[in-house]
Amino acid sequence: MKTLQVLLIGAYHRASRPASMEYYLRMLERELLARSYRVEVLSPKARLGFLPTSSKLVSKLMAACDKLLIFPMELRRAVWRLRKSGPVVVHIIDPGYAMYTRHLQNVPNLVTVHDLMTLQAVRGEFPERQETRGTGVYQEMILSGLRKAGLLVAVSQMTRDTLVRLSGIPQSSIRVIYNAPHHPYAPMPQEAAAECMEREFSARGSSSLSFFLHVGINTWYKNREGVIRIFAACLAREPTLPHLLVMIGPPLPPELLELAGQLGIAERLIGMSGLSHDSLKAAYSIAEALIFPSWHEGFGWPIIEAQSCGCPVFTTNRPPMTEVGGDGVAVFDPSDPDSAAAVVLDGLRDREALRERGFANASRFKVSTMMEQYLEAYSSLAGQAEGS
Repeated sequence: MKTLQVLLIGAYHRASRPASMEYYLRMLERELLARSYRVEVLSPKARLGFLPTSSKLVSKLMAACDKLLIFPMELRRAVWRLRKSGPVVVHIIDPGYAMYTRHLQNVPNLVTVHDLMTLQAVRGEFPERQETRGTGVYQEMILSGLRKAGLLVAVSQMTRDTLVRLSGIPQSSIRVIYNAPHHPYAPMPQEAAAECMEREFSARGSSSLSFFLHVGINTWYKNREGVIRIFAACLAREPTLPHLLVMIGPPLPPELLELAGQLGIAERLIGMSGLSHDSLKAAYSIAEALIFPSWHEGFGWPIIEAQSCGCPVFTTNRPPMTEVGGDGVAVFDPSDPDSAAAVVLDGLRDREALRERGFANASRFKVSTMMEQYLEAYSSLAGQAEGS
């Protein structure tokens, strides 16, 4: 029997695509190659979308042409070429590209659904997030594509339940395959971690290694404002607390820097961008705790990254944070910074027990387990195609 080939469909080639999806794509590619599968990666390229224009509308239309008109032809050619060499399964790794399933109706395919937050916003489920009519049209195309998929994979039970509710697809047609860390996160020896973070701190004019940590981008649902308010509330409760707040991700926008100034914590706030995986591992390994007050997530990678490195995690009291964190996290209401601060400070009095529970929970999320489940899904889809 010829070796099964896997065609991974990545995200649109533009600087704005999420780094997490690129890491996820490369992890799948790396792990499949390590298991001797034939793998090819294909992504929509920014051809018209790279042309200079002063109009955002024109730019969006040209990007839409790249994704909706040009790429489907490339996809069909790639599938035709690969099928000459043997069976092929197409894996769309981002639900934002589920519309391509309409071009794969005779080809085994699956879509991994990480979250549906944009569609939820279009449906009015998030009053704080408004979307345009054009976004709504695009999201309905995505939803139609999800309904045409050969198989759907959700990265959490919460994501699966949301997908069932919004699409009407039966729960039995959706598999849950939990994410795994896309980097081998584990505790770094304290001396090495301290040395690494000392370099990061000294580059930013600070020398303290006592800090609380947040990892995330500036998008609304990450609730970076909440991180700042919770940290300020911690200081209000314990004015002698020596810790800084380190926020790893894109530079903080002016309004959050202004908020930090208003709350009197500007001098204690350190932003870090562009860190390597090893530097992030060092941060997780010596941080006092990860404060992760997201309003919503599809999964929440930083939770298991931190737990894998022995960093206590304090997070939102709703799924999927509770689902992913298990009993290895302490939870709070993100809409109440003062009570959240109380949870953080109280939890740190039993920090070692929280670390140990975190280690135990993180062990559930292994790359080997994730890949076994995907390989079984690929084989099942290929077998169904051969039998039809």
